[in-house]
Amino acid sequence: SKGEFKGDLVVQFFSGMSGDGQPIELIMLIQPFGYTDSKGIDWDVPAGYLSNGASIPASLWAILGGPFSGPYRDAAVIHDYYCETQDRPWKDVHDMFLEAAVSRGTDVSLAKTMYAGILFGGPRWGDQQSRVNNQLVIKAQATPTGGTTAVTADDGKLPFPVEGKSPQQVFKELQEWIM
Repeated sequence: SKGEFKGDLVVQFFSGMSGDGQPIELIMLIQPFGYTDSKGIDWDVPAGYLSNGASIPASLWAILGGPFSGPYRDAAVIHDYYCETQDRPWKDVHDMFLEAAVSRGTDVSLAKTMYAGILFGGPRWGDQQSRVNNQLVIKAQATPTGGTTAVTADDGKLPFPVEGKSPQQVFKELQEWIM
């Protein structure tokens, strides 16, 4: 089952500088926005929240789109907010992104690729148990329906080595692994 977005994403754009002096684009929510997931959990974001959109490396913009484009944008803004507040488990926050992106119309394989990227490079927070889980290696489980692979990650370790590979190479291997 799918979740449902609450309200429209109404924003104002701002240009600014990051802490290291790089130009950045931000959006500020003009009105509250949110998502109710398939389990009935509300993911509300207040008016006034500043987001930098989807955290996609610039080298992949031509493939995925930029931080404020695509149907995943709405899910990315909510994901940003909960990554900043860290008041829910990181795994729940990342899982919500995947569900919300698909609910908004993001192609499933693209959403799964972005989700894998979040598991690979996204933030982690939490208690001692989540730190213990972070030491585990990612597990891929074949579904009974055939050749598809379901990600059952308890942490962000990838199922292949990444040392010495460009972000494009890692991304390509992630795509092949997920499909």
